Amino acid sequence: MSTIISASRRTDLPAFHAERFIQDVKKGYVELKHPNSSKYQRSLLPEDVLCFVFWTKNVRPLLKYLPWLTERGYSYYFQYSINNYPGHSIIEPRVPALKDTVGYVEEIERMQKGLIRWRYDTILITDECSVEWHLKNFKMLCEKMSPYTRDCIFSFCDFYGKVENRLIQNNVKYWKISNKEKIEMADKMADLAAAKDIQLLSCAHDFLVSGKIKASRCIDSAFIGGLVSDGKKDVLESLVKDPSQRKECGCMESIDIGRYNSCKHGCVYCYATE
Repeated sequence: MSTIISASRRTDLPAFHAERFIQDVKKGYVELKHPNSSKYQRSLLPEDVLCFVFWTKNVRPLLKYLPWLTERGYSYYFQYSINNYPGHSIIEPRVPALKDTVGYVEEIERMQKGLIRWRYDTILITDECSVEWHLKNFKMLCEKMSPYTRDCIFSFCDFYGKVENRLIQNNVKYWKISNKEKIEMADKMADLAAAKDIQLLSCAHDFLVSGKIKASRCIDSAFIGGLVSDGKKDVLESLVKDPSQRKECGCMESIDIGRYNSCKHGCVYCYATE
């Protein structure tokens, strides 16, 4: 049965592993590891892939391969994180400049419309990037992204131990705002997004869901249904919620082909690197 391939929550595969990914597609399989380190293979043949979900902050290295993937019958879409933290900031030190990122999004749009799901993720409140800064920044990004997407998935920083250690080591003055403050901020973001015909979607934080904000399914069978051929639509009906994800995560089941500790963006809030 065809499977959704997540590429990848664990790393920015388009940015740093595009060549290896394409080599695996050409071979027809990818080699993965079980938790006990034993290896196994997962088919990447067109008939066995329902859809690729690319998670990225920089699609540029993969762009030249997209027509090739399309020609071979693969469906795909992008979970594209665009946050626009200040240039040369420790928060996202090696993410492309906004003008370049928007250019890459435009190039995808020229190839095929409706493939971009914008992420304003992760929201980190610091001395430099206050709530007010985020609201102003988000409004500007809504204006830039409105031609290319109809939704924006967002989440606030989860302060895992390694994330806090990294923040402290880098002398980042950060703030843990209350759930009440998050709700108030998200409400304002929803209004800014709606003004540009963008639906705000909360990723794995149900307390933020309201009349204005819906719960996100980042890997979404309904969205995928608009991309795949009729012959694969029946597979979507058999998909269930991914049991390996957090309780409030709405994603459908998938196979992730990325590797932890292999992303080079250096984002200070990242949960997938040590």
